[in-house]
Amino acid sequence: MPRISDARRAAQREKIVHALLATVTEKGVADTSMADVIERSGLSAGAIYGYFASKDEILIAAARVVVQDRAANFAELAERDPVPPPSRAVSEVAGSLPDVTRNARAMMQIWGQAMTHDVLSTWTGQIVDNLLEAIQVYLRAWFAQAGRVDPDDAAQRSAPAFLAFVQGYIVQTALRGEVDMEAYVEGIDTLVGGWG
Repeated sequence: MPRISDARRAAQREKIVHALLATVTEKGVADTSMADVIERSGLSAGAIYGYFASKDEILIAAARVVVQDRAANFAELAERDPVPPPSRAVSEVAGSLPDVTRNARAMMQIWGQAMTHDVLSTWTGQIVDNLLEAIQVYLRAWFAQAGRVDPDDAAQRSAPAFLAFVQGYIVQTALRGEVDMEAYVEGIDTLVGGWG
């Protein structure tokens, strides 16, 4: 039997994750079964179980994929010259979610499931911690550029609030559909007075 390439394995895993996200968006986490994921992905049960042992593993992979890409966005923003202001960073990172409405709804379902599911809660906590670290790297660069005396301390203290702006956009998109990103960013700027 021919060996499957790493690229092919990654593509198959991604296909399974996207099948789960689409199904969770329509049915919710509790009502999504492995049979649903199998049907939507077009893969056999054996193929899916070759990549993931359970629905929980796919949920964790889905949360990781969505958040990992956002962490990479923050790293890239920290390297820019000049470093864009936080309101622009919110716009770029939240706006970079592919199929934002669908993924926002799926993420809300996964976050909700994590409240009562120990394994998922542990993994989502670790994913959020990784995202907070990426945000701190970005904010440290922003505060240093803005001339803050202690950019490390400012970044550490403000990262959770900054994450809340990104999560707020995701929550509003999940609940209300498309959210006007420019109006959202203007609201953030108005609220925090220019981030100086």
